[in-house]
Amino acid sequence: MQNRYFGDVGDFGKYGLLRKLCGLTSAGPQLSLGIVWYLVPDEGHNDDGKHISYLQRPAYRPCDPCLFDGLKLLLNDGQRSVLKIQRSDLLPRKTTFFDTFLSYDGMPISGFENKEARLISRRKWLLGAHDATDNRDIIFLDPDNGFQVKSVKRHADKGVKYVFWDEAKQFSDENKTLVIYHHLNRTMKSRDQIIVKLDEFRSKLPRGDTVIPLLFKRGSHRVFFIVPSSTHCSLISHRLREMRASDWAPHIELFSL
Repeated sequence: MQNRYFGDVGDFGKYGLLRKLCGLTSAGPQLSLGIVWYLVPDEGHNDDGKHISYLQRPAYRPCDPCLFDGLKLLLNDGQRSVLKIQRSDLLPRKTTFFDTFLSYDGMPISGFENKEARLISRRKWLLGAHDATDNRDIIFLDPDNGFQVKSVKRHADKGVKYVFWDEAKQFSDENKTLVIYHHLNRTMKSRDQIIVKLDEFRSKLPRGDTVIPLLFKRGSHRVFFIVPSSTHCSLISHRLREMRASDWAPHIELFSL
């Protein structure tokens, strides 16, 4: 996640999903939430992050009027930062946020000792993230790009933009629902990329065979992989079906339900 993306159309889908799963826009018990931003420094080499024109399109508002109006208000001053959502009332009241930057800035990469220093730094960051969210019902991991790729090593400069499978596994618990963001690319159709990831979930993550992908189709395609807890499996499934039957329907596609 980068602060400059805050409030874009992808964020609207992200927060809309989390609000639904936690019960803010659904009947029944409210579930607590922990967010690990995987926050990385803003990049300035492209125009990503400017996609907020949806806030001028009333067709989006019926999906979640409170969220739509809230994000519009938060973006009035032109400043973009996850601190705004953290300080708002748009997410559950007792949501815990882990907003420590994951960055190798100022850390040399060449040489074994420098590589190890980066890996140690990342392990400490991960431990802090786990401790901050350990007692939540739903844990959301929000890496800048999504799941690891073969071409980028964990200690590489761009390694901070990915969640690695062993990291995701540390947040996996049968009593917690795990939600992980993944940005799709243009190498193949969205559905085909999701199918590939589903196979990886089954082999790399406990309860990976229960994962439910939700594709958000506005702006760049992105998918939220939802691994329901055994405790709230039926509740999570019900809320996703509610979302599919609501004004969100044109914007999302649900698999495995």
